[in-house]
Amino acid sequence: MPHSRRQPSRPRWKTALMGCGIGCGSALLLGGLVLLVLLHKVTAVPPEVARMREAPPPASSGAPAQPAPAPYETQRQEIEQAARSSSPTPVTLRLTEAQMNDLIAQNAGRNAEVQDVRVAFTGGDLLLTGTTNWRGRQVYITAVGRPQAVSGQPRFQLSSVRLGTLAMPASGVAKLQAEIDRGMADWSAENPYDVTDVSIYDGQLVVQGTTRPR
Repeated sequence: MPHSRRQPSRPRWKTALMGCGIGCGSALLLGGLVLLVLLHKVTAVPPEVARMREAPPPASSGAPAQPAPAPYETQRQEIEQAARSSSPTPVTLRLTEAQMNDLIAQNAGRNAEVQDVRVAFTGGDLLLTGTTNWRGRQVYITAVGRPQAVSGQPRFQLSSVRLGTLAMPASGVAKLQAEIDRGMADWSAENPYDVTDVSIYDGQLVVQGTTRPR
């Protein structure tokens, strides 16, 4: 019987080259899909920002049970007057979301890394939203943290930070925390009192302190 002829085998180098081509192509495709997903997450509008856009501040935080506080400038003048006393005097500063957002807008720096910052009260935490640049794109940044008093100064301790809907790396969180700490330190240096307690109560940020007699 005639023997059937075997098909010539493909050279190993060709097989290896084709395998590499298929593998590299799949890796590039997978990498591209991952980048698209990350880009979508980073440029997405966070749900918190969407809610803040849709609802006015009172609806998002609940109507304050306490009477609306006096304007910030009025409270500041009263605290400065108390600081003229020869003995330490307890003082309290109360701010609503609207007052805080007005103060932030008035003191916003043009070269700050985060622009269009707004705050909202969520239980005992503060929610900060703003925009920043990421690889030439404007993206939303969302930070959640709890206000507290540390060594006579107010502190905003971050618990989570996101770019779009993607969690920010620890290095980015640390950089943002350092920027917030510097801003808090500058604010404290201009005030004639040491902060003893900071809390959110009945829809207001309540800052309690003791004046430093001059």
